[in-house]
Amino acid sequence: MVEEKPKIEYEEEIKRLRLIMDISRKINSQPTLSDTARVIVESLKEIGFDRASVWVCDPNEDVICELWGTDINGNICKSEKENPIDSIPPHHGYTIDIDPAILKDKLGIDGNSNIVFLNKDSEEDKFASVWGYHPPSPGFYKRDENGDNICICVRDRDKNVGMIAVDNYITKRNIDETSANLFSIVGAEMAKALANVALRESLFAEKERLAVTLRSIGDGVIVTDVNENILLMNAIAEKLTGWAEVSALGKPLREIFQAIDEKSGKPIDDLTEKAIKTGEIVQFPDNTILLAKNDEEILISDSIAPIRDTKGNIIGAVLVFRDETEKRKIEEELIKAQKLDSIGILAGGIAHDFNNMLTGILGNISLARMYLDPNDKAFKRLEDAERATMEARKLTQQLLTFSKGGAPILKVTSIKELLIDSTNFALKGSNVKCKFLIPDNLWSVEIDGGQISQVINNIVINAIQAMPSGGTIEVGAENITIDLEDCLPLKSGKYVKIYIKDYGIGIPKKYLQRIFDPYFTTKQKGSGLGLSTAYTIIKKHDGHIDVESELEVGSTFYIYLPAKTEYYSEELTRQYLNDKLRILIVDDQEIIRDLVQAILGNVGHEVFVAEGGDQAINLYKSELENGRKFDLIIMDLTIPGEMGGKEAIVKLKELDPNVKAIVSSGYSDDPVMSDYEHYGFDGCIVKPYKNKDLIEIVQNVMLRKG
Repeated sequence: MVEEKPKIEYEEEIKRLRLIMDISRKINSQPTLSDTARVIVESLKEIGFDRASVWVCDPNEDVICELWGTDINGNICKSEKENPIDSIPPHHGYTIDIDPAILKDKLGIDGNSNIVFLNKDSEEDKFASVWGYHPPSPGFYKRDENGDNICICVRDRDKNVGMIAVDNYITKRNIDETSANLFSIVGAEMAKALANVALRESLFAEKERLAVTLRSIGDGVIVTDVNENILLMNAIAEKLTGWAEVSALGKPLREIFQAIDEKSGKPIDDLTEKAIKTGEIVQFPDNTILLAKNDEEILISDSIAPIRDTKGNIIGAVLVFRDETEKRKIEEELIKAQKLDSIGILAGGIAHDFNNMLTGILGNISLARMYLDPNDKAFKRLEDAERATMEARKLTQQLLTFSKGGAPILKVTSIKELLIDSTNFALKGSNVKCKFLIPDNLWSVEIDGGQISQVINNIVINAIQAMPSGGTIEVGAENITIDLEDCLPLKSGKYVKIYIKDYGIGIPKKYLQRIFDPYFTTKQKGSGLGLSTAYTIIKKHDGHIDVESELEVGSTFYIYLPAKTEYYSEELTRQYLNDKLRILIVDDQEIIRDLVQAILGNVGHEVFVAEGGDQAINLYKSELENGRKFDLIIMDLTIPGEMGGKEAIVKLKELDPNVKAIVSSGYSDDPVMSDYEHYGFDGCIVKPYKNKDLIEIVQNVMLRKG
């Protein structure tokens, strides 16, 4: 007959079981490692130990940290104690083999558990370590005059990750077999809970790193399950689709990510399903448009890849996509620029040849007028023809400006006449009139007349287009002095301020900061280059252009150009009128050679001609050797199939370092024309030119070098 246990023993066992269950429930329900450690310490105190502590190893920092413990009085407290892990031997993790039967018989402990107990007074009084370093030595039982203590190591997949320690040092009591058995059972559960929480926190940290990585990726990322329901979206995906992740989670991908063909407008096939079924990466076709939640259409490029688990099974798909809208715009602008470059080269060539023709026409008209009485009827006709030819020159200047010309060829000019002529030219054929408010005492400016004329032309054309029903624009100018207090991006000094005002439809405020951007236009037709060209030209003149506008009221453009007050003395210039100069003309066009010879010959100069650079050098050398040096050379910059002015001046300088030369060209945009002195010339003249312009440049060069 089996002897029944006394009722009190059953009650004690039930109490212990309840305690174990309660402790297990509490320690396994904590959200963090710190909370779990605190509850373990509280539970161990509840079992009856004087003191308890929970330690966790951080191998990255080489320290073992006490999370929670008790002070010398047994009060529970959070701890920040750290012990360095700097004495772990290479063979760390070893244990001294102890017969499990001895442990069980002497201590009542299962030797297969993670706890290793040693009775210091027993014959197995040897150091046993499952941690691998000392002191302390997790996994031991110690009895001395100060009381008993037990340590248990916390292991995760054969790796020691912490320890739990208890002692009775305050009461100096021995740990009885009941408490030891209870600690053995609860300790194992505690070790498991600590390992689980550590693993959970590790997984959470990994998830956070993944989330940070996804947020940092510049592409949109959407993750789905095998049923194409959304599991995850990053911030870029939220931005592009217009859906917040919290609203999109669990929804079908096709509801959130709607893609259509840009050309046909038809929905794109379900490529996510294809990626999941085939197990291959699938690329979206070119010209794919994403329809965002706010109806915005975004050009995208993307791919879909299957997601596999550790066994290779497909468990979902990941969609990676990016906004290609800006890239498309850049590519389109690059194509535009390439086309414009090609057209510009063509325009420059046309302008050059046309300018050569105009030079012959304009020069001969001027010569013909010289032979007529001003009262002659033909004189007035020739005067009109000369004016028309000058208007044609403006057209070639527009071609050269369109071809993106170089730096401006500066000349001191009265801006009043240029403003009136350029405005009237742009207004021809329109239903818009102009009111000029330009004082007679306006300062002169040093400008490239052709380029500034193009600026005025572009702004006036914009004004005409802003007033489709017609009306009146205002063009005015005034002298101003700018100081730092004026808050303009200009140096302090004197300027001529020009304004062109229309009473048209106005410009929306949101566009004001962009109207000078290349290719920006709100018109259905237009390249968007007019105002950007104007902006570039004014900047190259060290000036500034700005605009004010109000819808349904009109727009006013302001142009600031540095004023110029230095002039060559007319009296000094006159002393050369009667000087006879020996001048060499170098040009491949016979009509221009004959024209220049006639113009300069009429004012008393002796003129020689050469068709190209080689002939000019030979002639100059011959005359120099015979003591008949040329006073001046006028050279065409570009001569097809021959040495042009740029190359010839270098060789002429070798023959005569003091040679005086003027460069002439229909290519006003060539850098030699804007910086002629750098290339060895003393002056420049742009074709076509009037007779007086040619005579004036000859006089000025001789004056400066006289």
